[in-house]
Amino acid sequence: VELPLYETDGVKVTVDKEKGIARFEDENGDTPVVVEVPTKLLDKNIKMLKVEKVNETIKGLEGKEYQGYEITFVDKDGKAVRVEGDAKVTFPVDKEVDGAYFITSDTKEVKEKVEFSNGENKVVTLNVKHFSLYAVTFKVVASETPVTPTTPATPATPTTPATPAAPTTQVAAAPSAAQGENKPAPAPAAGEAKETLPNTGVEDVTPGIIGGILAALGGLGLAIPKKGKRD
Repeated sequence: VELPLYETDGVKVTVDKEKGIARFEDENGDTPVVVEVPTKLLDKNIKMLKVEKVNETIKGLEGKEYQGYEITFVDKDGKAVRVEGDAKVTFPVDKEVDGAYFITSDTKEVKEKVEFSNGENKVVTLNVKHFSLYAVTFKVVASETPVTPTTPATPATPTTPATPAAPTTQVAAAPSAAQGENKPAPAPAAGEAKETLPNTGVEDVTPGIIGGILAALGGLGLAIPKKGKRD
């Protein structure tokens, strides 16, 4: 019975004959991709697994962080050999995967979603049915350090209106005593002290007395009878 080439001259291939599973690693070790596929699905001319990391933009995954690989089985001449059927593709990741996709090789666009599982030691396993380009997207994790919100500009503090000055309490002037009463007399000028009598408050009655005397004398004159002419 002729043995498959991958068993006799395979590159980085391990076959579990009891389980009927062949385990392929990337032939040149450039990527950490591992493929497990039932031997019944493999062509006898397959020699190795060729994997290339995809760096082109994938249509349908814009704005997302992703990791993709072009996976191909090849013969001894490096020509691609078609493989179809249930198989598993496993590779390490740095973040939690939230989606896995089958991508068309020629147009680099999402063809369909595929089932996947996050394994231990940060690896992801995709359940595939054929080999081409596969990609996974990563879950967005909130930053552990919250971003400090921008402090809005402090609105201008309205100017506090000036408090009106308290009205000055005017001290009521002591009312003048009857407009002149108890007002001290001005001091006499020098040289006038002897001529000016002190203000005693008693009016000068001399003119009145003289007037009274004159009136009395006048009355006496009227009372004396005039001497008449004798016959």
